[in-house]
Amino acid sequence: NNSIVDAASINTLRFKNKIMVTINKVVNMIAIWGVLNLLFTFEKNLGII
Repeated sequence: NNSIVDAASINTLRFKNKIMVTINKVVNMIAIWGVLNLLFTFEKNLGII
C-alpha cells in the first residue's frame, strides 16, 4: 500500500514540475518579447529605424 502512495506522489511531483517548467518557458518568452518590443519602440522613437 505504501508503494502505491509513493508512486502517486512521485507522479504528482512530476506533473507539478512539468507545469512549472511550462509556466517558466511562457514567462521567459513573454519577457523576451517584451524586451524586443521595448527596444523596437525605443529605436523607432529615436528614428533609427
